[in-house]
Amino acid sequence: MKNKKIKKEITFFYTDHIEKNTWLNLKKKFNAKGYKTSYSRNLKKKVEIGFYNHDQNIKNNARFSVVTLHGMDQGRASWPNAWKKTRWDFYDIGLLPGKAWVKLWKTSSHKFEANPKKGVFEVGWPKSDNIYSVSFKKKVKEIKKKLNFKKKTILYAPSFETDNKQLDILNLAKKLNLNLVVKHWASKEDRSYSDIYKNITKMNMISKKEYKDVFVFSPKSNIFLYLALADILITDESSVMYEGMLFGVPTIIPNEWVMRTNNTNKPRPIKPSKHAYLNCTIENLPKKVSWILKNKIKVKNKINKQKFLHFSNIRYSANIIVYLIHKVINNVDLVSNIKKRETKNENFLIKIKNYFKNYYV
Repeated sequence: MKNKKIKKEITFFYTDHIEKNTWLNLKKKFNAKGYKTSYSRNLKKKVEIGFYNHDQNIKNNARFSVVTLHGMDQGRASWPNAWKKTRWDFYDIGLLPGKAWVKLWKTSSHKFEANPKKGVFEVGWPKSDNIYSVSFKKKVKEIKKKLNFKKKTILYAPSFETDNKQLDILNLAKKLNLNLVVKHWASKEDRSYSDIYKNITKMNMISKKEYKDVFVFSPKSNIFLYLALADILITDESSVMYEGMLFGVPTIIPNEWVMRTNNTNKPRPIKPSKHAYLNCTIENLPKKVSWILKNKIKVKNKINKQKFLHFSNIRYSANIIVYLIHKVINNVDLVSNIKKRETKNENFLIKIKNYFKNYYV
């Protein structure tokens, strides 16, 4: 970029607290490097450098714009072209979390909507950078003290709480004598999901009343803290199942559940992700959970292999992103670590050496 020097001012945009949590580690890293940082919910605000992770088709007013995913399964209904409904050509650079998303992008790289102005970079998932830190492990240890240490732990974290799904997992925990950790994302402030919040309040009240080893945590808290202590994750279509891989936690999806965003819309059958460890009927759920708990090491080894497919540069993703922006600030032309080549009438990607791999800012 050969233009007026861009100021070291970054605005992290978000539409909900999940998106805001995605930026936490990255914001701290930029602060440590002398950048002025702030948050904003106004996606059309004029800023110097803007970071965006929504799933909407909205143009931005940043002098230099960076876009990444709203969630690891963004646009799953439109895969492989997740950019059909969330255009990245409105932005300067795009950030991808790992090889699985690079593969998706390869299939759509000939589409204009998938191509930011300056390129796409495989950088990792900055949200995960501190999961091995002393401070993170200390927080997990403190939470574990609240649980029944004699029992294994199920984490229930759905995308939408409807149709009494939580009661299925409550009955499972009671039957197998397990801790049940509950983490929903919707809070009282999420007015567009008032039905979901009412359902959550009702389900949590019933769960606590019927079973002593139910532990409900704040919607605004960091889901990684509970993934770190869970033995199994149970969800519906939530992208939290991908983040569970960072901790070697297998995901089970009850395939008889239905999905809807409120209590009045007609429910549709759930569509279990092919990346979940397994899906099964409610009737077979106790049997499957018991088997996984008895074969934890074998299962965890399989999940750990999976995580490197979905997440690159674990621990230092934020460092790589800081390096990219540092180049922008100093008017250095960016060269994507994901390259294109042309074959006939289509563009394809070839993976080149990740020259960031051993780079620490």
